[in-house]
Amino acid sequence: MISFGRILIVSAVMLVNVSIMPAQNKWRAELYGGFAANVPTPLQVEQTGHPDLFFTAKYESFPLANPIYYGFRIGKWLGNKSWELEFTHHKL
Repeated sequence: MISFGRILIVSAVMLVNVSIMPAQNKWRAELYGGFAANVPTPLQVEQTGHPDLFFTAKYESFPLANPIYYGFRIGKWLGNKSWELEFTHHKL
């Protein structure tokens, strides 16, 4: 079970990374971390020679176990538009 203190720390780190800046002609890089919530989704498994399986997948996530959930983004702003590349590490 995740402690309230860990959730508070992760939330604070996420808030520090939030910034409101007007778009400018410049490069921008961001690094962030946090935790994920996974929604149950329908899942169908097809197997040759066996009947198909249908069930609701309930994924577990352990965001504060190593390695910790993280992501980064790099982008180039040109006026009010940007080109960005983002990587998110998410564990299921």
